[in-house]
Amino acid sequence: MQTKKIGLWVAMLVVLTALFSLSALAETDPFLAANFTDAQEKDMTEADALALARKEWKDRVGVTDEDFQYGGYMATLLEMETGGGPARVWAVALRDREMKCPTYIVALDAQTGEILISRPYDYSNSMQEWENTLGARPLWSLEKEALFDRLYLRFQDDAGGFLLPVEGMILQEVATQTAYDALVVKGIPADTLDGLMVGVSLYRVQRGKDATQDTWNISYYHPVPDADGVFKEVGVATVDAYDGTLVNVIVMNPDSKG
Repeated sequence: MQTKKIGLWVAMLVVLTALFSLSALAETDPFLAANFTDAQEKDMTEADALALARKEWKDRVGVTDEDFQYGGYMATLLEMETGGGPARVWAVALRDREMKCPTYIVALDAQTGEILISRPYDYSNSMQEWENTLGARPLWSLEKEALFDRLYLRFQDDAGGFLLPVEGMILQEVATQTAYDALVVKGIPADTLDGLMVGVSLYRVQRGKDATQDTWNISYYHPVPDADGVFKEVGVATVDAYDGTLVNVIVMNPDSKG
């Protein structure tokens, strides 16, 4: 009987631990509601923001000047809520190339330099938290895709990455129609495509050593996830973001039932 009681307490402890973990995960990432913004005259420079963020990283984690020498960073100017109301913020992600130190993110007031957020982060945990809030990543808005990319993935010398549209690019609707037509030609019936979910991203890809190409990537997914919770991709087409030419088209599985 005592053994059963102990087993029951252990089971309850496991459940409570899991609930606590879910509760912690449910805490909203403050960057989820952030928006890109342009620099203003009173904002500190990116270089000044980076220097303050590195000092914070050094003080908190104990990284060395050698880590900085081989380190990567990405600094992004945002408007976001920080607990004291809306603020203009430099968000600076930091890591060392050898991955010997925790990857760290520091958010500081863009005009005063006050440290507002200072914490390590893990890409997988951050991705899970964002998907819990926004849904599956392929269906995020262009803004959220680019924001997550800059906060948790890219660094200053990465050639590629997710983008926002700029003047001179073709419209998303034009790229989507080009992709749709190409996938029909490749053998996916139009009525099948019409029943699928569409994910759109704008991405800069490296072409060779010094060249890059900005592309619209249009992907079609089964509307119901599989047993692992994954939305299976049916087909994808890539369209040049400026001249609208079809770069690539791939059909994975035209069976819309998964």
